[in-house]
Amino acid sequence: MPPGSAAGTPLASPVDQAGKSKLPASVVQSAETDDEKWRKIASLADNDSAAALRMIEQFYFGKTRIEKRERLVKELCSENLGRFADLLGQVKEVESHSAARMAVGMEWRQKDPAALAEYAEKQLRGIDRIELLYQAVEGLRGLRKPAEAAALLDKLPISSRRTEYVKDQVGWYAQENFDAAFQWVNSISLDHDRIVAYRELIPLIANRGGIAGLQQFLPKLAEPELRKTCIASIADTYLNKKDLDGACLWIDTLAAEEQGAAKLVVVVRSAAQDIPKWTNYALGIGSGQERAFAIDGICRQMAEKDPAAAGNWALQLPTDVQATALFALVQQWYSSDSAGLLTWIDTLSEGSNRDLALDYVSRKLSASDKEAAYQAAESISDPKKKSERLKQLDGVGGRSRR
Repeated sequence: MPPGSAAGTPLASPVDQAGKSKLPASVVQSAETDDEKWRKIASLADNDSAAALRMIEQFYFGKTRIEKRERLVKELCSENLGRFADLLGQVKEVESHSAARMAVGMEWRQKDPAALAEYAEKQLRGIDRIELLYQAVEGLRGLRKPAEAAALLDKLPISSRRTEYVKDQVGWYAQENFDAAFQWVNSISLDHDRIVAYRELIPLIANRGGIAGLQQFLPKLAEPELRKTCIASIADTYLNKKDLDGACLWIDTLAAEEQGAAKLVVVVRSAAQDIPKWTNYALGIGSGQERAFAIDGICRQMAEKDPAAAGNWALQLPTDVQATALFALVQQWYSSDSAGLLTWIDTLSEGSNRDLALDYVSRKLSASDKEAAYQAAESISDPKKKSERLKQLDGVGGRSRR
């Protein structure tokens, strides 16, 4: 029997006929337990949610106040999502507003994500609409409804968050229905998201159809970057099958301007077997960027085993890729043996290669040993580069003596 009521006698209604609260604050204040206090406040909510929220404001503080607002909104919307927009409008404080929105969204995404999505689209605006649509996407994924989830994603504003959802969507959609997933990826209107989705889809095609599947897929791609991704994946698949000769023969069938992506894969995965052979192969790559990446990859592999040998190798390269190789070497060598790197730098003649190494070392030392960073900078032979580096050091705290 509720406190204060006689047997068989119902409690008086906490609201009058006009729906306005007539429950005095003193009645809530007199509650002996938190549960009793909550029941008294909650009894107002069905007819006067604003009054109930005012009571929460009056009797709860800090984190507890946020939790009670969240609980009230969630309970009121548990069976009637139509009240949600009005209730959110009454909860102005940002953290409480966000918590209430999250609670209702998580409940309804499990109960009826399609209804949640429809309500959000028709009744909400701004961040409330966006957040509940994302909740609906999660709910539809949980029900294994990838097509509906994909349709909702297309309605969300462009953002890095949407791109991540698109990326995640590809894999599990393809598991449910590969052909439908492919059609959806192809239909994505935003170039960036479509490219991201295709990059997720290409390895799945390789797993599903192997080299033949990828080779059939390649002609369907128009964007150069996507074609590069697919070409690299085909080369990678050849190598996974231990068919290096097959990869090289297939690469020769490609247009010259498209060979770089595949050659890069071959070089990086094969270089350790024969450094001179694959160095020459890398230097034959036409694309400047992919040629540089290939040289970088070879140098890093060599530096793991023998950084001094990698340094001598780098110095024998054509001048247009020496800087690429030396930067890769210095970066890797510094992280494993900075003292050994400094000893090697001392053996270099003055010039751009030594300056590049000293500049890198000075930058790395600036956070831990400012004096050593200055010494490295002062050893740079190019006056302009030395001046620039010293000015940068002066700008991050300077030297105790100058």
